[in-house]
Amino acid sequence: MDASEKKKYSFIQAINTIRNEKVVKRKESNARRLQKREKTNLKNEEKFAGIKKANKKREYRAEGKRDASRAAKKLRGE
Repeated sequence: MDASEKKKYSFIQAINTIRNEKVVKRKESNARRLQKREKTNLKNEEKFAGIKKANKKREYRAEGKRDASRAAKKLRGE
């Protein structure tokens, strides 16, 4: 390689190095952001776990009552 080719090659290497550093930095930032979001979501899930459980229980009871009512109607012949 002559001098101009070496210069171009080193320039391209420098650009690729900068790009790779930016990519690594972006991935680290995204990982931190994701970890923070997961932590927040976990807190919210713990916070609302009791409410969700009560709502599910209410839904299951209502469903059971509907099923029992339907079964009773079948037995009566309605």
